[in-house]
Amino acid sequence: MKKLITVFILLFISKMITAQNLVPNGDFEQYWHCPSYISQIDSAKYWIQPTLGTCDYYNQCAQPPNLFITTSVNVPNNTFGFQQARSGVGNAGIYLWEQGPPIYREYIEVPLTSSLIAGTCYHFQMYINLANKCGITTSDVGVYFSNTLISGISNTSNLPFTPQINNSIGNSPDTLNWTLVSGNYTSLGGENYITIGNFKNDLALDTNLYNHSGNIHFSYIYIDDVSLIQCVEEGITNYNYPQINIFPNPITTQLTININTNELTELTLYDITSRKILQQTFVAAATINTESLAEGIYLYQLKTSKGIIKEGKVMKGADN
Repeated sequence: MKKLITVFILLFISKMITAQNLVPNGDFEQYWHCPSYISQIDSAKYWIQPTLGTCDYYNQCAQPPNLFITTSVNVPNNTFGFQQARSGVGNAGIYLWEQGPPIYREYIEVPLTSSLIAGTCYHFQMYINLANKCGITTSDVGVYFSNTLISGISNTSNLPFTPQINNSIGNSPDTLNWTLVSGNYTSLGGENYITIGNFKNDLALDTNLYNHSGNIHFSYIYIDDVSLIQCVEEGITNYNYPQINIFPNPITTQLTININTNELTELTLYDITSRKILQQTFVAAATINTESLAEGIYLYQLKTSKGIIKEGKVMKGADN
């Protein structure tokens, strides 16, 4: 009996992991240390830059601009303008284009939490926002999946790869809203990394004048809430996945869930033995009191009329 329970638990956890966001720290909330200057994307846990293009990490913990700090990576007030993170208090920033010569691009790269499975559909999405000081906007941003790490490229030119997911032409970011970039990808098998940036050369760019008072010599974007999850169910390739934020993790006294959809959502929480602890329906947001839960690992499932949209696990820590 114990063996059967153990097998069930392992299968249950395995199923939940496959539906999780495979991009670690996709919301840029976790960091190795608080950023203090530009060009410190490696301060954000798990993110790196594959070329000499110097990408930036922004967080509320950084000092805002003042008489002594003119180059700031604070959220929301920083060197390139004023913008709240789409969720939480952190985000990344890259140049999609800067007037050359030479060609200048910046890319951010992250290892996935598990290798992709051949023939499986995955849904990618992220949100981008144009920095206030930009006079030019462009829709040219893509996502490249690779089996091996891209690193050590000693130039700032556009990477010589064809991204499997491209932003739609005309879906250019503005300085006010966070613009969704999304797409589906059917894996060839073994992909372990994603790289985000503009892979086109200057002659092929889709650029537009956005702000007459801005700098027309570059286009710079903030990036937040990057996710890659297995498609909800086989055959559904055009489903617009909602953005889901679940925090904090570890939890102490409460668990908060925010979803950018008005669909009725059902939350089910299980303990590590797969015993159902609670079930609750909500729309857009919910705050769950977790004071009575014992310390340990809990599994959650979020479900709408479309099916399961997210599964994962959270840890209950000691109450303060």
